[in-house]
Amino acid sequence: MKKKMICCFLAACLLLAGCGTKGGVPVNGGQATPDKSTAEGTRQNSSGLVGQDWRTWGIIDGFGTLHIEGQDFDICACVFGDRVELYYDEPGQTLYRQIDYPTALSTAQYEKANVEFDDYTGDGNTDVRVTVGDKNAPELWWTWGWDTDDFVYMAALAYPPAMAAADASRQRYLSIITELHDSGKADQFALVYVDGDDVPELAAVSSEGSWDKEQIFLYTLDGDRPVLLASDIAPGMEGHSVAFCEGKNTIVCSGAAVGERRVCYAIGQDGPEQILSLEWSPNPANAGDISYFINGQATDEAHYRTEAGAFTAMYGTMIRLDSTEMSIVALRFEDGSIVETIVDTKPYQSFEMITGAA
Repeated sequence: MKKKMICCFLAACLLLAGCGTKGGVPVNGGQATPDKSTAEGTRQNSSGLVGQDWRTWGIIDGFGTLHIEGQDFDICACVFGDRVELYYDEPGQTLYRQIDYPTALSTAQYEKANVEFDDYTGDGNTDVRVTVGDKNAPELWWTWGWDTDDFVYMAALAYPPAMAAADASRQRYLSIITELHDSGKADQFALVYVDGDDVPELAAVSSEGSWDKEQIFLYTLDGDRPVLLASDIAPGMEGHSVAFCEGKNTIVCSGAAVGERRVCYAIGQDGPEQILSLEWSPNPANAGDISYFINGQATDEAHYRTEAGAFTAMYGTMIRLDSTEMSIVALRFEDGSIVETIVDTKPYQSFEMITGAA
């Protein structure tokens, strides 16, 4: 990650090559900094000498506080045409993170670009969003969510959606969309983002529901070839469901005649790869006698509870492919079971809409 070094003799050049020439920027959940072109928009050090504090002569697009993994960082944001540079809010210019755009902004877009900070993914960490245009009617925005040790571009949280990539992917999914529709297996569809790259996955479900045939499907692309990642009977039947953690490359298939079973997969080089399974079931002869399994191996209740609790804490929310709409569900571990609570929903598209016939 490259650190931008700014020396005193470059101060005049910053008007052209520095941290932007735009006005104030919403930070900290929408609070705007003053316009940079005004006296209020430029910080001054106590001595008034240029060079002692880079913030007195560097053109800064916003100040904010990032809450990351339980720690707070005061930062200064500098917006460029192809990236945002985040510096510690201190006299010495030290880079915290550089965030690269998925594509460079045009000159006109750059002049209207702002930066915002908020928890857009709901994981408790502050995320970064670059917007272009008026605050009340933006032309576009890009979002980077915190993931382990850096900010990761979230294609699913972009606006407007990446239409070029989505349209190309839609065409490559057309054959399987048509096959599922014509065979009566699915009548509702959506392009979703399981692993966070700019190539979406395809969700397909039947609004009718069935006990005895698969009617939930999730596909990805291997080049131009659709690859099935997961399928199941209608959601809710004996606890069955297919869900995914948006942008985190985790698919969760649930369902058991008795007890509870969840199997987690990731999109690998050759299709779905199992990464975790959690299961408990009562003894048919004695319902109070519970058996626990992790990755197919018998374990004790304490170990199971630890792993199941860690699972809910790690993922927090999932998107479940229900029959009539996609449900955003919050996870919690309670009384030995993983409990899902619907907090929001997303619509599907009809066959006519996703194929462009509508």
